[in-house]
Amino acid sequence: MEALKDVIILYRIGRKYNSISGTLEFIFAVYRRAAAERKEARA
Repeated sequence: MEALKDVIILYRIGRKYNSISGTLEFIFAVYRRAAAERKEARA
């Protein structure tokens, strides 16, 4: 559930800045997190 906490924190940060770049950063961070978890699952 650690990843979910990170996502919520990132979401709050994105809401605070409320900008396109913040949203893109948020999506990119979530994507990187998901990719890392997929790699771990395969290993």
